[in-house]
Amino acid sequence: MRKRVFYLDFIRALSFLFIIIFHFNCSIGGHGIYQNSEHIPIILYQYKNGNWGGVGVSLFFIISGGGLMLTSQHEFNLKEYIKKRFFAIFPMFYLAYFCVTCYYFIRYTSLNPFGVTRQKASFVLTLLGMDGYLSPIISNYYIIGEWFLGCIILFYFLFPFLRKLLLKTGPGISMICVTIIYLAVVSFYPFESFPIEYFVLARIMEFFFGMVAVLYISKIKKWHLCISCIVLAVLFFQHIPILQIYKTTIMGIALYIVLAYLGQHISEHYWKPFIIISKYSYPAYLLHHVILEQICSRFDGIVLSLFDTYFLLVICGIAIIICVVLLNKLYLCIKSVFNTLRE
Repeated sequence: MRKRVFYLDFIRALSFLFIIIFHFNCSIGGHGIYQNSEHIPIILYQYKNGNWGGVGVSLFFIISGGGLMLTSQHEFNLKEYIKKRFFAIFPMFYLAYFCVTCYYFIRYTSLNPFGVTRQKASFVLTLLGMDGYLSPIISNYYIIGEWFLGCIILFYFLFPFLRKLLLKTGPGISMICVTIIYLAVVSFYPFESFPIEYFVLARIMEFFFGMVAVLYISKIKKWHLCISCIVLAVLFFQHIPILQIYKTTIMGIALYIVLAYLGQHISEHYWKPFIIISKYSYPAYLLHHVILEQICSRFDGIVLSLFDTYFLLVICGIAIIICVVLLNKLYLCIKSVFNTLRE
C-alpha cells in the first residue's frame, strides 16, 4: 500500500484556506462591508506582487500534478485513469450543482435568478464541467466550480502525455520542453477576451513542476529552502516589473518548496486537521463561493468594524463546514444506494 505523503495534504489544506479568505475579502469588498482608511481588506488578500487567491490556485496546480504522478509513476492504465478521474470530479460536481440550483430556485423563485441570457445548448458545458472555465467567452449555466475546475479537467487530459514525456526523457529535457511551451504561450498569448491565468498551457509549468517534484525531490534540502525563502522575500517586499503570470508561477513554486519542507518536518501527531481539510477541499471548493456570497449579500452596504468583519468570516467558515459535511454525507448515501443496486 502506498505510504501517505502528508506534505501534499498540508499544502492542499493551506492553499484552500488562502483561496477561501481571498474570496471572503472579495465578497466584503464587493458588498461594501469593510473598508479601513487605506482601503485594505482584512487578511491574506494581497502581497507586493499579486494576491493570495492566485497563490492558492498555483499551489493547487502544483499538488494536482504531483498527486497524479505519485499514483501513476510505476504503472498506468488509461482506461482506469479516465474512470478514476471521472468519479473523482463529476458525481460530486453534479450533486453540488443540483443542490445549489434547488437553493437558488427556492430563494429566488427562478431557475435563472440572475437573468443571464444563455442558449439551452450551452448546458452541455455544465455536463462537461467546463461552464466556469468558458464563462468569460460563452454565456452558459455556470453557478459553481469556477474556472479552476475546467482547467484541471484539461490537465487531466494532458497528464498522460506529460507523464510519458517525463518518464521517457527525464526531468531535465522534459522540463526544458515544458518551459519552452510555457514561455511561448505567455509571450505570444493571443486571446484578449480570455484571461491568461485561465489558459491551461499558461499554467503548465506549475502542474509539471509538481510532477517532477514528487519523483525527483523526495526530500527538500536546506539549500532548496534557502533559495526559495530568498525568492519569497523578494516577491513579498519588492515589486518586480514582469508579467503577473510569471510572478504567480515563481511565487507558487517557491512557496510549494517552503511548505513541503515544513510539511516533511511536522510530527504525525499534528497531521489530522490538515488531512481532514484536504479530504473535504473539493466539495468545499465547489460550494464556498456561493456560501460566501449568500451570507455577505445579507450585509450589503453595511459597514462593519474590523472585529465584526472577523466574526463574519468565522460565521462563513462555520457555514461552509456545515454545508460541506452535509453534501458529503448525501454523496456517500447516494453512492451507497447505487453500489447496493449494482450488487
